[in-house]
Amino acid sequence: MKKAILLSSVILAGISTAQAQSDLTDDYFRFEASYASMIFQHFDENANGFALGFLYGNSLSPDIPLFIEYGAYGSFGVCKVEATDGSYYAKETDKFFNIAAPVNLSYKIGLTDNISLVPFAGVNFKLNCVSYAELEATGYSKERYNLFDDEDVENTAHHFQFGANIGIGLNISNFYVGYRFQPDFNEYFDGVKSKTNYISIGVNF
Repeated sequence: MKKAILLSSVILAGISTAQAQSDLTDDYFRFEASYASMIFQHFDENANGFALGFLYGNSLSPDIPLFIEYGAYGSFGVCKVEATDGSYYAKETDKFFNIAAPVNLSYKIGLTDNISLVPFAGVNFKLNCVSYAELEATGYSKERYNLFDDEDVENTAHHFQFGANIGIGLNISNFYVGYRFQPDFNEYFDGVKSKTNYISIGVNF
């Protein structure tokens, strides 16, 4: 009887371990919402905004929790600079929208049956879709400048950027919280590089 109980315990433990391993190596699909802080070299202020997107993790091995991740995100940011001098007031508001497509290599580290840590690193392809500045000043009407148009500005913004994508996430059952950092290799404006920090929450399917 004792041998039967011991054998049953060993079998159940093996099934549990196999199930946990299977969960770690299963493909996943995730929706994410993020707070985004965009930092532009030589700018006095950062652009703050948000991002929405999805990510798919494709398992590379049934035995090792290694994944190739790819997805798409839309990010919107606003940067405001204000100045006053007596009765004179001036404000510049820059607004940005881009679509990014990251490709990462990630690894799941199982902490418990339903909690895992996921470090990742890869590359990021970014298309800058909207970039404009609004200027307001005492005694002047509001003006808007398209930062991609060389008739509006001398140093125009670039539509395409390529960079790194590095971060870490925590899965708790189907819920996700994470941080990622995206420094761009090429410039946003001539002489101005950019980088973005994201704090994300999401749901895994």
